[in-house]
Formats: sequence, structure tokens, C-alpha cells
Amino acid sequence: MGSSLNRTLHGIGWGGLSTTVNVLFQLVFMAIMARLLDPIHFGLIAMANVMLRFLTYFAQMGVGPALIQKPVLEDGDVRAALSVSLGISAACTVIAVIAAPFAANFFNMPTLTSVMQALSANFLLGGISVVSLSLLRRQMRFKNIAMIESSAYVLGYGLVGITMAYLGFGVWALVGAVLSQSVIMTTFAYLVSRHEFGWRHLKQQRVHFFKFGARYSIIGFIEFLSGSLDAVIIGKFFGTAATGMYGRASLLANLPVQQPANIITGALFPVISRLGNQRQLDSLQISVLVLGSYAFAVTFGMIAAAPDIVAVLLGNKWLEAIPILQILALSVAPQYLSHLVGVTLDAMGELKPKLKIQGFVLALQVIAFALLLPYGLVGIACAIVIAEWTRFGLMAALVVKLLHPPLREFRLILSIALLNGWVAFSLIWMAAHALPVAAPRWVALILEIVAGGAALIFVSWGGRKALGRLPVVIELVQRVPHLSRFIPVVRHQS
Repeated sequence: MGSSLNRTLHGIGWGGLSTTVNVLFQLVFMAIMARLLDPIHFGLIAMANVMLRFLTYFAQMGVGPALIQKPVLEDGDVRAALSVSLGISAACTVIAVIAAPFAANFFNMPTLTSVMQALSANFLLGGISVVSLSLLRRQMRFKNIAMIESSAYVLGYGLVGITMAYLGFGVWALVGAVLSQSVIMTTFAYLVSRHEFGWRHLKQQRVHFFKFGARYSIIGFIEFLSGSLDAVIIGKFFGTAATGMYGRASLLANLPVQQPANIITGALFPVISRLGNQRQLDSLQISVLVLGSYAFAVTFGMIAAAPDIVAVLLGNKWLEAIPILQILALSVAPQYLSHLVGVTLDAMGELKPKLKIQGFVLALQVIAFALLLPYGLVGIACAIVIAEWTRFGLMAALVVKLLHPPLREFRLILSIALLNGWVAFSLIWMAAHALPVAAPRWVALILEIVAGGAALIFVSWGGRKALGRLPVVIELVQRVPHLSRFIPVVRHQS
């Protein structure tokens, strides 16, 4: 596992630093924007993003993963990837501009037309940046990626977005934040990667990206449908304000886990694409252990802390989002663990069975939405929870079938992850009820965060001996000797 583990840890380390910066700024920016703008503004931008994401998964045609996975890049490959990406992105931009008025009529949101048309420029920006960022990931230049992403977010969303919101631009502050962030990221990524910018290439090179990208995009599109149907249904049946309320709750539920998950999967894919099955299993086990322990602790704890989270970060006009946040929090950990397993399947080329699972879960989700729609936003959130736990169960069964991990090890890792969640919920619930009702909400939230951190440390410390029996952990300790102070390994295990 030697160099591959080092590269994975290097990527996770730099990604972790970037995420810490991004999450801190994102929480601050969210609190500011929630007070400067209204739910209807967030509802409009949420619906525009949902509509545009119908095209996003085809806009770049899987060019990024194809560039990363290709064993050897030959002369013309980068030009072929850029041609495919920009060509399809341009087509998607035209389609989005034409389709915007129809989407606005469907949802009865007149302003949606101009918002969608403005945001469609993101397709062209993404068509360039996906090549630049994928080349940096292929080269394991995670430090550069972390600096680019952090700078783009702080300058784009923070400086431009908040300034426009303060000046009274309403929903256009959010549009300006998104577009400026994309412009900055595209510019910085190209300046750092300095890849060739031309169109000359062979037909078979273009066909390679189309062939791989078509399957990858179809799977991504089905995943998108599964992840966006809730917003479409809410926008159609409950209106813009409800969409904004649900969207903020969903963002709060996903925010603490999304960035760490993206770090791990972003560092994992370029590494495991070049490994055999056993090493892929090793990397997956470590990733599931780390992400699962963190995700269950954060999201289960969020259920207990939801009233204070909403009150402090969003303000009193968003209190209706509390029960939605509590339910959606149950879906977050299995969602990102499924994504982690999916990255391994992508790297193995096992796209067909993954496609079947995503199709089945999408059908299940449609049925659940139909049955639970009379219960409003809470019913929609419950349907999401059912779908994500089903997806995780099927994905876990598939990876067990393909990689044949020892079931004892698999159960131990999942048990520790789930235990982190239950202990975090218990300690945070007690912390939430420890202070008098008159105590400031921000004080209560700080106490709850401390309790959640204590839960994570407590379970990690208590489970270290059990972890020390796992072969992958033993090898990890050998590669990172400082961990031996924390994890006592049992070296006679085979």
C-alpha cells in the first residue's frame, strides 16, 4: 500500500486544510446571506441550479474521470478532452438558454428565466476548468487544488456575493457569487496547470472520451435525478419560499460532511484507479472508517442540536427548517458512504452494476415521494432517508461481492462508525438540555459542538484496540509510525 497510501494521505491532508478554511468561511457567509436575503431568493437559485443540473452531467461527458483514469496520456489526449468538454458545454449552454422560459412557466416563477440564462455561462467555464483540475488531480497536486478552491470560494462567494447582497441585489447576489467563483476557479486552475489549449487530435482519442464519458454521465444523471427530485417536487407543489426553506435545511445537513467526503473521494480516485483489488479494498476500508465515523457523529449529533443550529446560523425566520433538518440529517452519512463506494466502483470500471443500483433506487424514490407527498416537506425528507439507506445497503452488498472483504472487518468498521453517531447524539442531547432556557443560543451551540467532539474522541479512543487488529490499520500504522501512540496494533494477525 506504500506510495499509494502516502499519496492518498497527502491528498486528504491538503484537502482537509482547504475544507477547514472553506467550511469556516461558508458558515460565516451563510449566516450573513441568510440575514441579507429572503427564502424566496434562495428558492429561486435552488430551482435554477436543479434545472441546470439536468444538463450538467452531460456537459463535460465524464471528461474529468476519463483523464484521471487513462493509464498513459498521449499527444492529443488533452486537446481531445478539451474539445469534447467545450463542444458539449457550448451545446448545453444553448439548450439551457432556450429551455429557461419553459422551466419558469412550469414552476410559475417568472424570474427563473433570467436567472437560469445567466447561470448557463457556468457550462462553458466548467468545460475549461474540468480539464485543468483533472490534470492537477492526476498529477496528485492536491496542494494546488486546495489553494485554488479556497481562493475562488472566498473571493467569489464571499467578496462578490456578500457585497452584492448588502447593496440590495437580491437573488442576483447569489448569481454573481456563483459566476464569479467559477471565473476565478477556471482562471487559477488553468494558470497553475498550464495545459495545451488546442483542438488537433485523432478521432480515436475523441471516441475514448465519448465512450467512457457516456456511461459515466448516464450514471451521474441518474444520481442527479435521485438527488434532485425532491427540489423539483417541492418547487412545483409547495412554491418558492418552501423550496428555499427546504434548500437551506438540506445545505445545513450536508455542509459538514460534503467537503470532507469530496476530499477523500478526490484523493482516492486517482490513486485506486492504478491499484489492484486488494489495495483498492485497503484504501476503501480506511476511507469508510474515517468518513463514516465523522459523518455519523456529525449528522446524528445534528439531530439533537438542530434548533440551535438553525437559530444561530440562519435566524428566527428560518425556524420551520428545524424538523426538515433533523430528518435529512439521517440520510447524509449513508449518502456519502455510498458515494465513496461508488468512486471505487468507477475506478474498477464496474459501471454496469452501479447503474442498475442507481436505477432501482430512483424508482423506489419516486414511489416514496408519491406515497409521502401528502405529509408536505417532512414527507419528502422521509422519502430521501429511505432512498439513501437503501442505496447504501445495495452498494455495500455489491462491493462485498466484488472485493470479498472479510465480513468481520467490514462489520467492525461499520459498527465503530455507527457507535460514533449514537454516542454523539446522546452527549449533544444532554448538552442541549443542560443549560437553562434563557441561555443564549450561540452558547448552547458551542457547548453542543464541544460535546460532539468529545463523543468522537471517546469512541475513537475506546475502539482503538479493536481497530489495531485490522490488517489495513496495522499497515497504516507501519506507514505512519506516529499513529502507534494512539493505536496499539496486534502484529501477529495475518
